[in-house]
Amino acid sequence: MQLAGGSAWIAVDQGVQQLDGATGAPKTLVPASAICTAIDVGFDRLWVADCDAGTVIGIDPKTARVAATYSLKGLHAVEEGSLGAGEGGVWVVTSASSLVRVDPSTGATKVYPLPGFAAGVRAGLGSVWVTVPSAGQVLRIDPKDGSVISTITAGPEPRFLTIGSGSVWVQNNGDGSVTRIGADGVVKDTIRVSTAAVDGGDIAFGGGFVWPRISAALIAKVDAATGRLIGSYGPSSGSGSVTADGRAVWVSAHDIPAVWRLPLD
Repeated sequence: MQLAGGSAWIAVDQGVQQLDGATGAPKTLVPASAICTAIDVGFDRLWVADCDAGTVIGIDPKTARVAATYSLKGLHAVEEGSLGAGEGGVWVVTSASSLVRVDPSTGATKVYPLPGFAAGVRAGLGSVWVTVPSAGQVLRIDPKDGSVISTITAGPEPRFLTIGSGSVWVQNNGDGSVTRIGADGVVKDTIRVSTAAVDGGDIAFGGGFVWPRISAALIAKVDAATGRLIGSYGPSSGSGSVTADGRAVWVSAHDIPAVWRLPLD
């Protein structure tokens, strides 16, 4: 899930579903054949990887129409990871252990090798950040040339990540913890957010809080200023996604045909 243009957007079997930002009522469905990795927002677009077609789709959140479709030139986005939009490009981790930078205006691509099978990517704080679950690592990558600036030890099986409050927040699925990394690539803290490992999951920043989508409950809440776990909420509901802003947190579950909206005001 992501928030853009006053709406919530959720990947479904038929494409990307727009939901009314106030009521959650379904609005426009933007068709796509196979969305298998988390979406992102940047450059005034919602960015989606169609994993069957080997393309990246840019959706205009104001019109709910496809504004651009760019080919990954024979490559395909990795499943159960994420796109990253920022730092001059749309970044895609591929199943061929590479990182592709897509120019958001022209669709021109540059391909950079990765030192292992990676999953999630987010861009911000002057760098591109990529998780390598099997190695328990996060790569800090220079967006100018794709080189690895540093390799950061996180927790077991880091997969999803978010950026907010001057830090990168990495969900470690193997033990239900979150690693906080500063813009300089130095680990600041490790926070236990779940009593069990996370199956799938997601993580988002919004309203001054970090929201890990865990398995032992629906969602956890971490104070971004202190790193303190405030609590967890809702029943265990399988895997799903989470997105947040200053007004509300939106949560989905693969196993339940429902979306939760938690107001923050």
